[in-house]
Amino acid sequence: MNKKLKPSIVFEDEHLVFVNKPPGVLSIPDRYREDLFNVQTYIHDMYGSIYTIHRIDKDTSGLMVFAKNDVAHKTINTLFENRQIFKSYLAIVEGQFPNETLTVNEPLLYNKVAKRMEVNPKGKESTSHFSLLESFQTVSLIKAEIETGRMHQIRTHLRFAGYPLIVDSIYGFKDAFYLSEIKRKRMNLAADQKERPLLSRQALHSAVISFAAFGNEYHVDLSEQLPKDLKAVLYQLRKLSKKE
Repeated sequence: MNKKLKPSIVFEDEHLVFVNKPPGVLSIPDRYREDLFNVQTYIHDMYGSIYTIHRIDKDTSGLMVFAKNDVAHKTINTLFENRQIFKSYLAIVEGQFPNETLTVNEPLLYNKVAKRMEVNPKGKESTSHFSLLESFQTVSLIKAEIETGRMHQIRTHLRFAGYPLIVDSIYGFKDAFYLSEIKRKRMNLAADQKERPLLSRQALHSAVISFAAFGNEYHVDLSEQLPKDLKAVLYQLRKLSKKE
């Protein structure tokens, strides 16, 4: 197996398994291609019976949680349903946030024609909170916290607010991010060379999961650092900012 695609176990006990999912890896089996590598099957092969609590998009990296037994599965699912699980994401978005915080409280509905989620008054209640962590000339590093867990909620709300991910082929405007986009000087490439992208997947990372369960006797507070590709983008942004 390609080491870049191998999920890592962050923490486990008799109830749960927490996994750091690399970008480019499916959370669950593809409905049409069951042979494609995915985290659920990988964890199932390690532990036998396993329950998937939630999922994150293929090109989103970061924390996922699985239950080892039916009791834990029902308990954690109930926490999700009652909004008693704190989850936060890190994202790199287009533009500069005008304020330190931004809340988007807009209903979401799946558009079967466009094949994506969209803000629609007929949709389900959805609330996302965004806060600015670091600002650069043309992009921002933000933290996203969600009260509801709708499909593609963060990406859809960011698009609606006018700050799509710097890479997002569905809810943004680009499928890759290049150094030349932020570097003022012309790139020195040979005539037969093409610039390689700094990032070619959506700039979103599941960074924190925190909750209490089983009568508040069980506490989980886990965080996972940004992967190398997002760190590389931030390194270049910070490096260029110092030169300005």
